[in-house]
Amino acid sequence: MYDFDTIGKNAKEAKRVLSCSSVINRNNALSFIADALEEHKRMIIDQNRIDVKNAEAAG
Repeated sequence: MYDFDTIGKNAKEAKRVLSCSSVINRNNALSFIADALEEHKRMIIDQNRIDVKNAEAAG
C-alpha cells in the first residue's frame, strides 16, 4: 500500500521546486505525473471508492 502522507509531502516539495524551474522541466514533470496517474489509476479509483463509502457511512 502507499503512504499517502509521504506522497502529499513529496507533492508539496515538487510544487515548490517546479515553481522555480524552466518550462521544459515543468513539461517533463507534467509528463511524468501523467504517466504515474495512468500507471496507478486502478489504485487511485479503488482508494476513492473506499473514501466515498467511509464518508457515506459516517453520514
